[in-house]
Amino acid sequence: MEDVEQAWRDLSHRVAKRVRGNSRSMEGHRKAKAVRYQACMVDEIVFLNRRSSLYHAAPEFLVYSDLLHTKWPYIHGTKSVKPQLWRVFV
Repeated sequence: MEDVEQAWRDLSHRVAKRVRGNSRSMEGHRKAKAVRYQACMVDEIVFLNRRSSLYHAAPEFLVYSDLLHTKWPYIHGTKSVKPQLWRVFV
């Protein structure tokens, strides 16, 4: 049971909340309309890959397995999280 609880705590590092609206740093850039998220343990905005099955749904909260840094930081291996469960992660 302790292993399960530890894995659950580790997941909290991989939760992201959707960011809405355009930030000034993104104005005029082609990524300005991209689906953006703020990850719990990352200071920068991360992006949902447009080929993700969740891209068009763009849920408010996500759990992700990988954060890949290319030209932009992208989250991969995403699953949506119901807003009611968000309190569990923070």
